Amino acid sequence: MVTPDGSAAHNGTSAADAVDLQTALNYAAAGQTIQLAGGTYALTGELKVERGRDGTAEASITLTTADGSYATLDFGGVGTGFSVWGNYWNISKLNVTNTKDGFKGMQLAGSHCVLEQMNFYNNGNTGLQVSGLSTDNKALWPSYNTIRNCTSMNNADRAMEDADGFAAKLTTGEGNVFDGCIAAYNADDGWDLFAKAATGSIGAVTIQNCVAYKNGYLMLAAEPVKKQPLQFPTVTCDANGNLSFGNVATTVEAGNGNGFKMGGTNFMSQCGRFTCCSADDDRICSSGNLKINHFSQFFKINLVILCKWSDDCNSCSLKYWHTNTILS
Repeated sequence: MVTPDGSAAHNGTSAADAVDLQTALNYAAAGQTIQLAGGTYALTGELKVERGRDGTAEASITLTTADGSYATLDFGGVGTGFSVWGNYWNISKLNVTNTKDGFKGMQLAGSHCVLEQMNFYNNGNTGLQVSGLSTDNKALWPSYNTIRNCTSMNNADRAMEDADGFAAKLTTGEGNVFDGCIAAYNADDGWDLFAKAATGSIGAVTIQNCVAYKNGYLMLAAEPVKKQPLQFPTVTCDANGNLSFGNVATTVEAGNGNGFKMGGTNFMSQCGRFTCCSADDDRICSSGNLKINHFSQFFKINLVILCKWSDDCNSCSLKYWHTNTILS
């Protein structure tokens, strides 16, 4: 059992004997469940599941709330986010927010994990990134993870050019799946599946039943001031995990704003399969709701794109595109 005021000196057997969250992550074993009390967990550093802290295919490690409510991991603008390097973890009912500028809300670097009903918002870089280390053998890159029914919104670095909603890029292995997820109002892209020649092609990624909306725009509580931290709006989360953004004073145009970006820099890269909707993202013609750089291997797209007026593209009224295309 974990509570916001839990202690490493406790045993975690009950609410009265609750431990802090990092202690629970350090000692969790295959088949165990870490139960969090609802509420806000004020964090000032990094929260981490170390490599080797694994469940198994038959007995995963579960991290969720005790009563089905949402717990909020608030990094206070100074903490550097939540990273999971262990395999076979099932994590649900968490909000991850307010990381330090330049730091992801969450990095998933393990394999065979399931993230479900989680929210990532107002972080200093990408909300959730599936990636490992460039120095690792590709066999260690995160693979066969499922991200289901998660939302990533209003994430932005100070330069407003790097933070995506979701990313599975650079050092991502095979078989990662995003299902039923929403990426909206992120400074850069909704989904970023980019690869570089230095690390080679990423594994195939499946994105299905997902929505990208208004990426390349950002909601703020005040106009951005040069060299000053961004002022994010306040957020509330209801019992069903729905987010509400209050005191939004302005919506500013930010980064590239692709709904879905994939491919590689000057080399052929495999990507994956999409069955998604992209609506009103910033770059609707110059970069596209769907931006493909270079690709190889079998690729299937079933993508609905909705976008509004664009002077750059000489289009007007509401446009609707539906594609069911195979690229090879």
